[in-house]
Amino acid sequence: MKPPTLLIAGAGDLGLRVALFLQRHPDLTPGLESDKIFCLTQGVSRHALILAAGFAALTSPPPSKSSHLLIAFPPGPNYVDDVAQALNSWSKEGPAVLVSSVGVYLETSGGLVDETSSIDSGSPLATAESLALNQGAHVLRLAGLYSESRGPQIFWKSRGESPSWSGGLVNLIHRDDAAEVTARLLVSGLSPSAWCLSDGTPLTRAEIDQAWSTRHSSPNTRFTAPDGALGKRICSEKIRKALAWKPRWTSFLDFARNA
Repeated sequence: MKPPTLLIAGAGDLGLRVALFLQRHPDLTPGLESDKIFCLTQGVSRHALILAAGFAALTSPPPSKSSHLLIAFPPGPNYVDDVAQALNSWSKEGPAVLVSSVGVYLETSGGLVDETSSIDSGSPLATAESLALNQGAHVLRLAGLYSESRGPQIFWKSRGESPSWSGGLVNLIHRDDAAEVTARLLVSGLSPSAWCLSDGTPLTRAEIDQAWSTRHSSPNTRFTAPDGALGKRICSEKIRKALAWKPRWTSFLDFARNA
């Protein structure tokens, strides 16, 4: 087995999209050929898809450490330990990225938050972030991910109603936009830091649901809570400027109307 150049620990939908972006843009990623990208998963259900795309598929870490590392698995019961184990597979010759969530922020009153805003420091997410940052990795705090087939709009429609408030704000980013930023961060020369990523257009649940209902001529979701927390507004100016990047989809409304 060849030693990996990039290990993707948690090659779910986002992890595989990152690998595919790197595969499609070899000019941006010299040395990250497909056969040097290893995808680590808990089970084998995605292995046929991974192998068909030209990547190695694993259920345990490779014997050789990788120069680049992406940690993109969702929090579980042993999340901090799992992140620590993944970091042990990194040689630190190149960048590493831990995918986190804007859910780590404490803001719930509709205020604007960025990388300097207060977080829930006692949460597993925050503990894992601190571990990654202390080892020299980037932390990428993502807004809610969506695509044509996945996202909050699909979850709500599958049930017809939601026990949440229609006026609560949701920050979103298209899965392809999130994958592109993650990939670019993995091959950047930027100093390790925490970064926020959203499309910059927070919307209420009602606005998201209405746009999707209009697109598919389907009934609106019934949001049953009479009120609730307003939420937060994510600022992503730091990473946009650092990578000279802007999202393809400027908002969920843009995607629903034009995709």
